Amino acid sequence: MEPHGIRNKIAHGQWKKTLNRENTKLNNEITLKIQNLNIINLYRNKEAFESLQKILEDMIESPNKSYRKNYWVHITEFEEKQKEMSIWSIEKK
Repeated sequence: MEPHGIRNKIAHGQWKKTLNRENTKLNNEITLKIQNLNIINLYRNKEAFESLQKILEDMIESPNKSYRKNYWVHITEFEEKQKEMSIWSIEKK
């Protein structure tokens, strides 16, 4: 399930047990994903989406200049940030 789907389940009060689309039975897969969420994973996802946003913004606003010039800069920054965050843990934070 995509992040927005998980957000919707939580927003509709399904943070302990989730239901399928028709609300006729439990959805154990999504329930497990929600139970495994933590702030570290959310920060990693946020960073990934922000990096993608920067690349797309450059692609739309300046496909022949900023996009070509900054693409690998954005990718490298993203990889470095993900590497830094890979050692994060709830206990250390």
